[in-house]
Amino acid sequence: MATWKVTHPPTSLLLVGQTPKIAKPFAAVLDADAVLVGNDALGDSVLRVADNNLGALLNSATVSRASEVSVEDQIRPLNRITLAYDPNTPLQRNEVEALGVDIEEDYKQGAFLTVKLRPGTQVDQAFVLKLEALTGLVYGSPSFSVNALPPPGRGPLAPPRVALSNTPNDPMRSEQWGLAAIDVETAWNKVQGSNQIVVAVIDTGVDYTHPDLHDNMWQSTAGTFGKNFVDSNDDPMDDAGHGTHVAGIIGAVGNNGVGVAGVNWEVKLMALRWLNRFGQGEILNAVKAIDFAVSNGARIINASWYWYNEEPILDAAIKRANDAGVLFVVAAGNFALWPHNNDGDNDKLDTRGRYPSCLNEPNVVAVGAIREGFARASFSHWGKLTVDLFAPGESIKSTYAQQQYFTDSGTSMAAPYVSGALALVMAHPTHANAGHLLIKDLVLDNVNKRAEYTDRCRSEGTLSLAFLQ
Repeated sequence: MATWKVTHPPTSLLLVGQTPKIAKPFAAVLDADAVLVGNDALGDSVLRVADNNLGALLNSATVSRASEVSVEDQIRPLNRITLAYDPNTPLQRNEVEALGVDIEEDYKQGAFLTVKLRPGTQVDQAFVLKLEALTGLVYGSPSFSVNALPPPGRGPLAPPRVALSNTPNDPMRSEQWGLAAIDVETAWNKVQGSNQIVVAVIDTGVDYTHPDLHDNMWQSTAGTFGKNFVDSNDDPMDDAGHGTHVAGIIGAVGNNGVGVAGVNWEVKLMALRWLNRFGQGEILNAVKAIDFAVSNGARIINASWYWYNEEPILDAAIKRANDAGVLFVVAAGNFALWPHNNDGDNDKLDTRGRYPSCLNEPNVVAVGAIREGFARASFSHWGKLTVDLFAPGESIKSTYAQQQYFTDSGTSMAAPYVSGALALVMAHPTHANAGHLLIKDLVLDNVNKRAEYTDRCRSEGTLSLAFLQ
């Protein structure tokens, strides 16, 4: 048998009748009588297939590209599966365990089980057929661990770059070109933020000890700063830097004589860690983080990450957030320069990195990146139908893990500019009682319209807070 890496066509759903039942990696197992081994860093599934079944794999409607890999190549073994069910027809424990799995958790809020493969259990054709036949199953999907931070995001913790300074107020503010680009100083004449507005940073965590962030951190009644879904504890400390960088753009304490200023000088930043220090995570933990944010008073969720394919359990969580009046701000993607990736056009179904920014949920705000001077950053995705607006995202100075500061680039940086802007609008006395969708419309209706963005995003412009007077 040979081992093959497989890229699946757009969306992860395979329609069986009218009901989505299994993800395409499972469907490929059925088509080629293969064994699903795991995945690679970008979410492509890895299957073991007999030579005489290779043609069936390559001709499967569930496969768009395939390449042979050696067993030495880095493969992340599959060990968990999520099973979404109809809340009115819960899955039967005996049927589920008969698959050769143990139930780790019944996540009732999202109506799905997390199950772990027992030693020796293979996800082969027989396994998938039994899975598909489970009474009450709505959707079954492998729980892959994927690199969810698109390049040029940060990897493991970098060494110190800029020392702290106690010289005049926000001494690095002159290096923050993005603040001027969004006309925030006009808004600051009226409002600098509010400690009543909670913004959830769902990311690699946040360095809550950072002197430019600590006073703006959300705290639970128990004194915790959020939640760590990677290690299943209450300590969301950031050991990668990415989440701390995002948090500083939204709400580094302003006018405190230290470092940088956030779009909001005052706000509450909720740290929710679902990605490890390498930017890897399982989507079920992102779902839990979204639900935690909603249940604990967040008004805005910042999601500076992507996922490799559509996942119904994530779609459902974003819908739950919308029902609760919570905005979901997401990075549009950084893969525009990748070969054969449609120049980053998010409107095209086969553009890698477009999900979940492409979702058409009312509360989703998808953000592309600009460079200084308002030109689109070369790496940034765009889309007339699927990207809402553009914001500063190249050479952005902000806070970083281990009480550092760092300059980084990506739509990961553009999204928190918009999250910060939305929070600032919510803090303005005129808009204090406005609903979440009205706040979104206010920001999109007041962009800096520019001819070059007429066919690049819905709003046809870049973020501006000049209207907030």
